[in-house]
Amino acid sequence: MTFFNSAIVYQNADSESLPKVDQESLSKDLFKDIELHEIESIGWTPIFPDNQDLQDTLVHSIGNDLKVVAFKTESKVIPADYIKKLLKAKVKQVEENEDRKLPRKQINELKDSVIFDLLPRAMTKTLVTLAILDYKNNQIIVNTGSHKGAEGLISLLRKSLGSLPIVPLTTTSSPSDTMTQWLLERSPDQVSFNSKATLYSVEEESSKVQLKNINLLLPEVTNHISSGYKVESMAIEWAEKLSLTIGKSFEFKAIKLSDVAVSDAGLKDEVDNPVDAFNANILIFNGVFNEFLLEAVNWFGGLAGKS
Repeated sequence: MTFFNSAIVYQNADSESLPKVDQESLSKDLFKDIELHEIESIGWTPIFPDNQDLQDTLVHSIGNDLKVVAFKTESKVIPADYIKKLLKAKVKQVEENEDRKLPRKQINELKDSVIFDLLPRAMTKTLVTLAILDYKNNQIIVNTGSHKGAEGLISLLRKSLGSLPIVPLTTTSSPSDTMTQWLLERSPDQVSFNSKATLYSVEEESSKVQLKNINLLLPEVTNHISSGYKVESMAIEWAEKLSLTIGKSFEFKAIKLSDVAVSDAGLKDEVDNPVDAFNANILIFNGVFNEFLLEAVNWFGGLAGKS
C-alpha cells in the first residue's frame, strides 16, 4: 500500500473548526499550464485525472471527517551557475562598450533580462502535493517535508477560501534539543533509533555530520554532541507501527507504515478499485500517523502556547 511519505502538520489557530472546502471554492484557482515566459504556475488539480467519473474532482471526501485536495506546481529549472555565467558575460560586454562600472540596480535588471530570455527554453519541473483536511482533529497534513512547499499549498488554500486561520504545529520544547538529549540519556518508550541522523554545529549551522548505518549511542556520536553539535534530523521506529525521520522544525520524512500497522487496521493490502484503494491508504495513514503525532507532541513538551 502507498501512504504519505512525508508530512508537515498545520493546526487551527483558534477554537473554530476548519472552514468548509468544496469544489466551488477551489475552482477559481485551477492550475493552468505554465506559459513560455512564466517562471512558475500553481493551482488546484483533479485528484483522479485518469478516472472518467472523477476526473474533475478537486475535493475528495472520505467519510465524514476527511477531505483531500491536490496542489500542482510547474516551475522552470534554470541552473544558477548558467545564469551567473551569462550575466557575467553580459555585464562585461556592457561595461566595455560604455566604459563604465555598472551599478547594482542595472546588473539586477540585466539578470532579469537573462532569465527572461532563458525561460522559453528551460526545463519544466512538475509536482503534485496532496493534503488531508482532518475535521475531527482540526488539522491539515501536507504531504511534503519542505516547509516552503507546504506554505505554497496553504497560501493558495487561504486565498481560495478567503480566510484560513491555521499555523504550523509547533511544540513547547525544541525537537532538536530533545532529540539531542535522547542520544545522551534515553529515548522515549516504544522508540528505537534507526541508525541514521544528521547533526549540525551550533556555532556554524552549515557544518554538518551525516551519520548512517551506525549505532547512535556510540561514543563517537556523543563526542560530536560534546563538541557543540545538535540533532538536525533523526530516523526512528515507533511502536513497531511506523518508521520515519523527524526534523528539527517538526517536519516528518521517509514515513513508512509497517506490515503490523496495516494488519491491525484490518484493511486489505490489495483493493481492486483504485478509488477504494486510495481511500484505504488515506484512512490507515491518517489513523496511524495521528496516533504517533499525539505521542510525539508529548515527547517535545506539548503544543506550543497551550497548557
